[in-house]
Amino acid sequence: MESGLKTEFRIDKKGKKTLTLEVLDVAYQDSTARSCFSKWKIRATVKGTDLNAWYNGNILLKDSEPYVIESSYWVKLNERYDITFSYTTNGLFAEERIITFAYIPPYDPSDYFAAQERAAKRRQEEEARLARERARADSISLAHQEMQNKLLTLECLANNVGASFFTKEKIEADYEVSPITYNGGHVFYDFPKCPVTMEFDDKTHVCTEISFRLYGEDGYWMKSDLINYGYQLKSKSRDNLIIENNFWNVQTGPISIYKCRLKNGGYSTCRITEGQAMMFTFTRTKN
Repeated sequence: MESGLKTEFRIDKKGKKTLTLEVLDVAYQDSTARSCFSKWKIRATVKGTDLNAWYNGNILLKDSEPYVIESSYWVKLNERYDITFSYTTNGLFAEERIITFAYIPPYDPSDYFAAQERAAKRRQEEEARLARERARADSISLAHQEMQNKLLTLECLANNVGASFFTKEKIEADYEVSPITYNGGHVFYDFPKCPVTMEFDDKTHVCTEISFRLYGEDGYWMKSDLINYGYQLKSKSRDNLIIENNFWNVQTGPISIYKCRLKNGGYSTCRITEGQAMMFTFTRTKN
């Protein structure tokens, strides 16, 4: 049974009356491991007579008028299906004749299993591709996090804050960060280590101030590293009123000013405000 199959059957002995059956289309779908669904179209044409035919129901075939028949069947394992066509001739000695026109061989699931294997391979390839993309994204994200953490190192804070090259555009491009909000002339960023606040010059866009808060041991070690880096205490005042978290936490605490002389002149100045957390504010000053 295949598209294009065409067979002519003689109805009478002289061959003046004929029945032609032609397969117009055959399709298979919904394959499983044990069966698949087949459907087809057959065109029946009788010449020289009319016929009463049977093919999934009664059909009246008129002389030279093609008739298209549609049918379907579930093809199964180990089961050949014969396509039969029966008709009754007219006349005094009318008789029923049955034609085995074509057949569908037993279902072969090899194509199904091959398709399953191809689909599984495609899924594996897609999963591998997505895994590579995730790994690449994680690698890029990790690299960005490392860069963002580097910004909060003392070497970067001391030498970059206030420098002409350290602009808003360069910071956001180099460290892959974007503002999360603006407030009171300050720009807020979300860095992996902690939120960071920056202030920029209105004309040059140079970062003139960076501040951030560290809690617990992080704040303690940052202050210790600052002193070891070369920052020297210049002043310290106690019992300063410190307000944190929108007035939820109000207390008194010390404010210390540390300075480090820079090679290119001027000082990197750090103000440390000690409350529930330690707030570090870095600026560049001439003296």
